[in-house]
Amino acid sequence: RINKAFAISGGARFVYQYQYAESVLDQVEVYHSEYGGWQSPESYLQSVAVDDRLDVLRQTVVTALAEAYGADATNAELDASRAGIGFTPIIGIHIRPSDRVNIGLRYEHNTAISVKTTVNDGKDALGLYVNGEEFRSDLPGVIAGGLHYDLSDKIDIKIGGRILLDKSADLNGRDSLI
Repeated sequence: RINKAFAISGGARFVYQYQYAESVLDQVEVYHSEYGGWQSPESYLQSVAVDDRLDVLRQTVVTALAEAYGADATNAELDASRAGIGFTPIIGIHIRPSDRVNIGLRYEHNTAISVKTTVNDGKDALGLYVNGEEFRSDLPGVIAGGLHYDLSDKIDIKIGGRILLDKSADLNGRDSLI
C-alpha cells in the first residue's frame, strides 16, 4: 500500500500441467455397399483402387495408400502422459479515488510451459505420441479489471471484465487456430 488511495500488489502462480491418455483402437472396419459391405480399411482401399471410374493416377495413389496403410494400421494402442511446469508473475493495482469508488486492475503474464511426453510400453498410437518429445503448451496472459461504485448505503454498482491474450501464448502451432 502506497497511500490511502493507491496500492500495488505482486504475486506468482505455480502451474503443474499433466495429461494422461490410455486407449485401444482395434477391429476398425469400413462399410461401403458398392465395395462389398464391411471390410478392413486396407481391403476397402484395394477395392477402390481397381474401380474403373478412377483415372490411372488416382488408382496408383489409392493402391499406394492401401499398401502403406497395411492391416496393422487398424489396431492402435495408446498409453502415454505429458507433463510440464510453469510460473506466472502477477501484478495488480488498486485505486481508491474516493470513499465510494474502487478500481482494480490485474495483469497475469503468459505462463510458459514446456511439456514432455512419456510413452509407456511402446503404446504410441501408431507414432502419434513420441517418447521424450518436448513442446510448448503455454497458458495465455490475462488483463483484468473491475470498478465498484457505492451509489448509496444500500445500492452499489460493480462491473468487471478480462481479456485473454491468446495470440501471445506459444501453443506449439495450435496458436494459429485461435
